[in-house]
Amino acid sequence: MGPQDGRDATTTLEHGQPGGSHGAPRALGPILFRLLCGDDLSQPPARYALAPFRDLFGDPGKDYDTELQRHYKDGPPPDWQSAHVSMYATMHPWEDWAETWAHYLHIVDTLGTARSYGMALRPEPLGLPGPPRVLTFTARRLDFDDFEDLLRGWFPLTFALNSLNRGMGLLDLYPFVLSERAIEKLRFVHDVIERARVST
Repeated sequence: MGPQDGRDATTTLEHGQPGGSHGAPRALGPILFRLLCGDDLSQPPARYALAPFRDLFGDPGKDYDTELQRHYKDGPPPDWQSAHVSMYATMHPWEDWAETWAHYLHIVDTLGTARSYGMALRPEPLGLPGPPRVLTFTARRLDFDDFEDLLRGWFPLTFALNSLNRGMGLLDLYPFVLSERAIEKLRFVHDVIERARVST
């Protein structure tokens, strides 16, 4: 984890940015928000209703400076993994949005790269009648418009990537555990993008 701000462990997926996902992918979060939702960043996307955003990410009206000071003084709550993709996402709803957006971009970009290489996974059954379906993956069959399909591809891919890293004596490439709440936030980001794409 980051030595100062408690952000997530740096991974190759985060382009070598020290201390977490606050590199170029994360910086695109506010830009994307402006493009999809207008220039007023003091409010969540009006066209996608306030209630779902508030339910998932919290009250966007919280004073940012106050929450920033609280975060650096007290740190994240001990159960942060139950609802967030990173510790820094607990700081303020807009940071939660930005961190979740960056995580979503990592998922889609990595799966897109896997598809461009025609990657497929069919693990050895290891005594089973066939390879476990949960770890079977064919990138070219992915439907990038279907969030559930992205998840079905993401979990076996990261399992294999982590296994490869461990075989080389390296840390996990993807050291994250996504809770159901964090997955719902990722789905919200996906839906915002899909609805904007359809409406343009």
